[in-house]
Amino acid sequence: MKRLARAEARWAATSRCATADVQAEDGAAEERRTIVLSSRVVGLRHRRALLTSIVDRGLASWSALNLSVERDPNHESDANAIVVKVADDQGSVLGYLPASLCVALSPLVDSGQVLLASLSVVDSSSVVDSVRHLDVRVEVSGNVDAGLELRLQEVSSGDVCRAKFAESIERSAKRFASSAVLAESDLDALTAFNALTFDAQSTYVRLMQRSSTWCTRAEFDDLDCSLLVQAASDVTELNDFQSLLSNLTAPELRSVYTDLLHLGRSSSITRRALLDRIEKHLISQRGFNGEPLWRSGRVRTGFQKLISPRFRLAPDPLASLLRLYRLDHLATLTSETPADMLAPAKLARLGLLQFMTVDLHERIPFGSRAALLELERALSLAHRSMNCFGKKAYDDCVALMNEARSYLTLLPESQLPAVWSSFDAAAIYAECIYVGAKALEKQQNWQLAVSEMMFLLNDVPGLHWKRRRGKIWVRLLLVLDVHLKERSLALSLCNEALDDVVVCAGPRLALQERARKLWRSVHGASEPFRLVPSVMHCHQVEVISIVGRPLNKKTAEKSRFFGYQDDVVSVEELALEHFGQDGWIGWHDEGGLMATLFGILLWDVIWDWTAYPEAFLCATQDGPLDMHQSTFYERRRDAIEARLDDIVNGDAPFIDIVSDVWSRHRGMCCRGVQWDTWSPDELAQVCEAIGRRPLANVLRLRAIDGGHWSGGWPDLALLHRERAQVRMVEVKGPNDRLCEQQRAVLSALSRLGIDCQVLKVDLPEKLERRKRTRTSLGSSTSG
Repeated sequence: MKRLARAEARWAATSRCATADVQAEDGAAEERRTIVLSSRVVGLRHRRALLTSIVDRGLASWSALNLSVERDPNHESDANAIVVKVADDQGSVLGYLPASLCVALSPLVDSGQVLLASLSVVDSSSVVDSVRHLDVRVEVSGNVDAGLELRLQEVSSGDVCRAKFAESIERSAKRFASSAVLAESDLDALTAFNALTFDAQSTYVRLMQRSSTWCTRAEFDDLDCSLLVQAASDVTELNDFQSLLSNLTAPELRSVYTDLLHLGRSSSITRRALLDRIEKHLISQRGFNGEPLWRSGRVRTGFQKLISPRFRLAPDPLASLLRLYRLDHLATLTSETPADMLAPAKLARLGLLQFMTVDLHERIPFGSRAALLELERALSLAHRSMNCFGKKAYDDCVALMNEARSYLTLLPESQLPAVWSSFDAAAIYAECIYVGAKALEKQQNWQLAVSEMMFLLNDVPGLHWKRRRGKIWVRLLLVLDVHLKERSLALSLCNEALDDVVVCAGPRLALQERARKLWRSVHGASEPFRLVPSVMHCHQVEVISIVGRPLNKKTAEKSRFFGYQDDVVSVEELALEHFGQDGWIGWHDEGGLMATLFGILLWDVIWDWTAYPEAFLCATQDGPLDMHQSTFYERRRDAIEARLDDIVNGDAPFIDIVSDVWSRHRGMCCRGVQWDTWSPDELAQVCEAIGRRPLANVLRLRAIDGGHWSGGWPDLALLHRERAQVRMVEVKGPNDRLCEQQRAVLSALSRLGIDCQVLKVDLPEKLERRKRTRTSLGSSTSG
């Protein structure tokens, strides 16, 4: 999900490319067209008061309602939101356009290519009915090719979700039909889905995307296939019955509590308390035959009389269809729920983004169906574990940790290569144990937390694929030192941790600091520190300070300041204004500029599937699977070094190199490449300003270990065109400090020849205590 979310901005470049060729023709007149897209308004259930007031004013039909539509970039949960307002009611919000359509339109609106001109209601039904279908008139400046217009029409019609889902499961069935990972039940579910009408398939996919499991009969009007639908009366498992209870409305729960179970009056009891009491009573009490009360015929019959009929998608066919969908998206395999994995906006992105065409590897990471089912169980457990941790249900986290550990001990040692480490169920179970260890820390159960972390470090093979060892070492030593006061043991383990070759630069710096503190605690400050034979040294980076006028000083709130023009800005925007006074232009990119240069300058190396065919498994990849692993450089060493040698010793101008890739592949999804943020001229100027050899050194650093060196980059990338200089700046607010990963990245960049700075934004009262100075990142700034 995160990878697709980062790719969201690239859609703007894809759409702009459609008009670039036409506008480039000399003397070509700009053509203005209007595209009418049919859509619906969502979120009306939250505007009942507004709808009631409209009805009270005597509006005859929805078609007479004067509506407007505009972008809402400040929406709390969706930066792509497009809001529908009632123009005759002081601009009151009526609802929003669907998320899938917003994903497509918002970048076009933000870039100025599309104007949201008007919105009108197609359905002329009475106002007592809900608004369903709207015509959105979108005015496009310039030409839009037929492909772009067709994709927009598909998204607005709502068919893109159904089409992409059907396309994925059909492709998986053809690809894996002869393998051992699919069973006859999976193919039967596919046959049943294909037998549905397009409307019924759309309904099925929409219900898969819902977070609630059980729905009323009206939701299933299009689905008459008994194979795909299950009634509440057919529930035989306790967890299914519990999910059914959680979907009941408050009036239904009160009827069950009072009329069916006769537990007393319920008018003053909250819905959450009602649900807990009903669930506890039905599970703990038993009927005449000794069975739990929830299984008794009396309770089941009473449920059918008191509540509206509930239905859900049958679990087994649903699991089969999700399995087929996952097999077509192995590169983005995560522990997401079906509602997240099949979110409308996500499927819309898959319909709108362009992917490189490569030959897919014939092998898959599953030697048997049992291995695939084990992975699915591990993913489900990981999702539940993270969900419980997010809700602070730490007891449940610990229970899931124990369950994961029991499964992990039964697994044979994985034979998968490192490139397929994300498909290793053992590594995912280890993630569950890691979350459980963090939950134990929250419960202050320090001894057990240490035990679990030692288990992960010593008894889980292949955990280094997940890049967790360094973080686990840091957490383990912190608990031993600060909470358990076992400093002698921590000191010996610290030496072992620093000898661990898997520990990367950021955690290694943290371990060195911990080792020095432990040495002073155990041996005293007078004893020279000599525990670690080889110490990682930080390169000196200049630290400068400016004074900001703060807007707020609240704890745990992002700092806001008054800018140089008295507008409210973030700390990064304030820094950009500061450097802008000296002629710098810049971007708040956090490493995005170098990631874009890496993708463009090494494009042919990245997408050469013959170098490592196992790294390409599905058609929707934004790069090889090992792009952030050490095997990326190891498998392509000769090609990478040859390309870097061309950059250092070649005489081709950077504008020619960048423009060549730009003209052939612009808009294509490639991990880290942001087509819409920089122009080819800007990228070429940055390359020239950095210098050929320093640029090659940075690209080599990312190629050798992209997983580690892709995080912790400076906030700002600055370019001074007149001086031909590039500078990377990490910005820190009044109460912020550099983390170890940021220190490691700044040190590495400075050592490779990149001009780096740390800009500290101080409060006015700290002005006298800070001066511009050059200092090591390993020490604090002194005034």
